[in-house]
Amino acid sequence: MDIYNVIIILFSVGIGYAIALFTQGTLGTNKFKEAEKEAAEIVISAKDQADRLIKEANLEAKGLLLKMKSEFESEAKETRTELKKAERRLIQ
Repeated sequence: MDIYNVIIILFSVGIGYAIALFTQGTLGTNKFKEAEKEAAEIVISAKDQADRLIKEANLEAKGLLLKMKSEFESEAKETRTELKKAERRLIQ
């Protein structure tokens, strides 16, 4: 084997190795960027879902509050009516 052939073989192996490292680094960077993008989308989706759940909970709480207020007012009205009847009986 000639020294030139050895040099050409070593040079070719070096170039091939450099190309392999570059390609692997580029693919790794692309995968990392895709993972970051997916993570950002997941975070945005989670925030949207959390906001929606908070709004639903607020609406449910308001509905429950209105129901309780209505029940209280109904009971208060009934109690006032009973007290007025008792007062009329006592006056007679």
